[in-house]
Amino acid sequence: MTEQTSGSLPQDAHAQPTPEPVLQSARDEIKGIPDVNGKGYTQVEVEKVEKKINPDNALHAIEPKEGYNKLDFKPIILRAPFLFATIFFFLASTASLITLLHLTKTRGSIRYSSNIAHFATRYIPTVVGTITTIMWRAIATTLGRMTPYISLAANRNPGREHHSRGYRTVTADCMAPVRYFTAFEFASRHWLYSTVAFSVYFPLAFVTSLKSTFLIVVPHGESGWDIRVSQPVTAVLIAIYLYFAVLTCIMVIRLWNRPTGLKWDPVSIADQVALFHGSNVLNDFNGLELGSWSAVRDALSERTYRLGYWEKGADRKVWYGIGRESNGEEDDDLPHTRDVPDYYHPYRVTFIQLTLPVMVFWALLLLFGIIGCIYGLASKRIQRGIILGNTITVIGYRINMSQGTATFLFRGLPTFLSQVYTAFLWYSADRFCRMSQAFDGMYKEAQPASENILLGYQSDLPFVVSIKAAMNSHWRIAHLSAMSLLANILPVLVGAVFTVTPGTENITIRTSIIVFYAVFAFLCLYFISIPIAWPPRRRRLPRTIYTIADIISFCYASELVMDPAFDLQRKEDTREHMECKLFLEEHKYLFGKYLGTDGKRHLGFSISKKVEGEGQSVEWIDPKQTIRRRKMVSDVEAGE
Repeated sequence: MTEQTSGSLPQDAHAQPTPEPVLQSARDEIKGIPDVNGKGYTQVEVEKVEKKINPDNALHAIEPKEGYNKLDFKPIILRAPFLFATIFFFLASTASLITLLHLTKTRGSIRYSSNIAHFATRYIPTVVGTITTIMWRAIATTLGRMTPYISLAANRNPGREHHSRGYRTVTADCMAPVRYFTAFEFASRHWLYSTVAFSVYFPLAFVTSLKSTFLIVVPHGESGWDIRVSQPVTAVLIAIYLYFAVLTCIMVIRLWNRPTGLKWDPVSIADQVALFHGSNVLNDFNGLELGSWSAVRDALSERTYRLGYWEKGADRKVWYGIGRESNGEEDDDLPHTRDVPDYYHPYRVTFIQLTLPVMVFWALLLLFGIIGCIYGLASKRIQRGIILGNTITVIGYRINMSQGTATFLFRGLPTFLSQVYTAFLWYSADRFCRMSQAFDGMYKEAQPASENILLGYQSDLPFVVSIKAAMNSHWRIAHLSAMSLLANILPVLVGAVFTVTPGTENITIRTSIIVFYAVFAFLCLYFISIPIAWPPRRRRLPRTIYTIADIISFCYASELVMDPAFDLQRKEDTREHMECKLFLEEHKYLFGKYLGTDGKRHLGFSISKKVEGEGQSVEWIDPKQTIRRRKMVSDVEAGE
């Protein structure tokens, strides 16, 4: 090595001229490192300067140029008109509750004799509660899906660099619709989404059951009824609706004219892969296909990412995608290795709601409910009604049985349990089935893009999904999506099946036979559908897809990411261009051990074809086999 005076850089460190900005960056990196030999830079310092420079990989962030699309796409659910309509709905519900509360305070009760009015008091409150649940759940899911992209496109002003960190972007756990509230949402510092996610967990779960109990209907004479309002329950509902209205207003303010970095909705695997085509951050995901979710998050949490327009390479062509500011130097300082702990890691389902013990629990509970319904019908208790005294004894405790208590036990509690059941099981099964359908289309046999990477079921409404899935012959998705939609009717029926009638010495629980039979039919339908809700082996993966990184870690070294079909850098390119390119290529895709562009085998999915001297480019792995992770790592690294 040629001696250098302290503070100077070696002149022969590169075979090609190094741009001055890169040299200055290197000087900044080594500033403060002690000169151990007293004659010049240490070997560590020289190696930092001698990084290989590839000007074609240089990326410099720019704002959209004239003629290029603005990067502000938002799904309809997050656009201002829909959010304003949602605010109006919440405020109208609040106003109606306040009006009812005021009328009962001034009049004592509301008297009516119309059968239509009686029907409305039994069903409309729970219907409104169910609409609230569906609407808010959809808003929370869509906001979570878009939050990482909003952070990727966040302002790059000094002091706001944390917006682009991996823990807020590619590893942010905001994409899992069934994991509404975990500590990771707050750890990612997505305060708005964290608050909305918590509101889905609490208090949204109680809205429908509270709606079923806040009106107390008392018969008056032979053909009339008096309505009384439970003041504590009504006050709680008013607070909940105002809370939702305030959160929606905050959403409108936060999302107003805010860039998302997106040209269209990234609903499919292909949409997400297209954002990484030609990116300089793919090597960040090296080896993470074998890691756990927490390992992936720890590895990438402090890396920086940005979604938007860039000037790329020496010729400064405009490029769009997810990348990192760079002068073209290679990033050898990877935050992880392929050396992972040695333990068994079979293909498994990580949605706890869909594991075998949980499914058995719900099946037994449904069976118990069906038997109870049959017993009630056979013993004529349902037809005659249930008569309770003013006090009852439960497990040695005496309970005063008022009309409010009876309403809670026979209407509020069953409605709450049915809502928890439908959300915990059927909504989870629907969302998991939608997420895993793309991988089901890459199981065992390679299939075209229309059966896997182009599927976008996750963003569709339930009734739309059922129609699309039926047209594509994806019957499991069609059935589970329909069940998830019909499941919202169950709390409405359960809340209306019993009518509480107080007397002087007892309380009578009367049953609507038609509604009771409808609930019984639902229970039977749910019971026989349990095996369909339990995911088969072909839908199980080494790691459930929760984040952007989970998708890319399964294909970062594959030929798929380099496919020219994902080169969408022209001003006029749209999703339709990408889809047409993929259809015309007629490639097929398979999940397994694929031959990467680095010549090694990796776990994930890629284009399946014959490779001279290597056999198939993707080797399928039977999920019945238990995989030992260290052996898998050695096989992958050896290219076997």
